[in-house]
Amino acid sequence: MLENTGTNPFETWMLANGYSQEIIDQIYEVIDSWLVKNGLRFPTYPSDPNLN
Repeated sequence: MLENTGTNPFETWMLANGYSQEIIDQIYEVIDSWLVKNGLRFPTYPSDPNLN
């Protein structure tokens, strides 16, 4: 079992299973690109002052 010591558990697992940091960085690039392409947005809250 992998112990989480404040590091990224995904990276810890990938490195423990033989993946290089270069491959992990490429995966992050793909994920980031997908998020930007699909318009990742945080939820917006209504700005109507009459709503409680």
